[in-house]
Amino acid sequence: MCSSQHGSPWIELGDFNVSRSVGESIGGCSRILSAMEEFSDCLQSSELDDLRFLGFLHTWCNKRSNGCISRKLDRVLVNNDWLVKFENSEPLDSNLRIQEKELITCYTTTLKAEEDLLRQKSRIQWLKVGDRNSSYFFKAINGKRNRSKIHTITRDDSFLIEGDILVKKEAIRHFQTILGCSRPVRHGIGSTLSNIIDKFISNGQADFIGTDVIDDEIREVCFSLHPNKAPSRNGFNAHFFKITWDIVGEDVISAVQEFFRSGLLLKELNATILALVPKVPNPSKMKDFRPISCCNTLYKIIAKIITNRIKP
Repeated sequence: MCSSQHGSPWIELGDFNVSRSVGESIGGCSRILSAMEEFSDCLQSSELDDLRFLGFLHTWCNKRSNGCISRKLDRVLVNNDWLVKFENSEPLDSNLRIQEKELITCYTTTLKAEEDLLRQKSRIQWLKVGDRNSSYFFKAINGKRNRSKIHTITRDDSFLIEGDILVKKEAIRHFQTILGCSRPVRHGIGSTLSNIIDKFISNGQADFIGTDVIDDEIREVCFSLHPNKAPSRNGFNAHFFKITWDIVGEDVISAVQEFFRSGLLLKELNATILALVPKVPNPSKMKDFRPISCCNTLYKIIAKIITNRIKP
């Protein structure tokens, strides 16, 4: 610190990592350390003194039940010019403390949101929420991307395809051929299915299937879904709907009940991502991959309600 003898208000505040005297310490070494003497001499030569404060004297402790040590390390130091100009100043501003608390809450919420997002992207299920393994998550995400990327693919005619664009086109062509409908729709399929269903579902079961879907049933199904399964195109998995149910629950219930009333499903809800899962250790052809559907959470809720109702 330099001398404060320049006719201007001067303030120094923060953690000085040393107490001014033995009287500001409890536990530990009771002798006057050289650091205390140097700090006290520095304040005297700089003509700085503690600004008045309320509350506990000690601002730091080692948080141990046995061998507890407390110190006054944080302080606000001012000179006489400061006291003359700001005679009512205090080291603790209640408004700033409220703002600090709000910022800490906001910061903690943001960190948790980042952690949840990284955990979801990394597909790691065994780490607990709250571990804050951000660097580990980033490594896991990058490793997963490198392992999942299809760099080359071989067609059925042994032609090698390279490059992202060409590989994507080949994937679309292959699965459109397999999953697409090349045959005309069979008419009369409804009556055929009706004959089959009549043999396996009783009248009581049929009546139950046709009953209205109530709010509690929708909520129960939603909360029974795995929270961290791969999300669909909108990026929201079941965990999102569970923790925000007080906000989105009413809309979810309305959307599901509307489907069972009208039988119509928005194409946005029916949009599905097909993820390719290798069936062999080193896949080289598209037939070596098994497509799985990453469905919308609302779609999963509807599907599970139907499944639960047709269970024997």
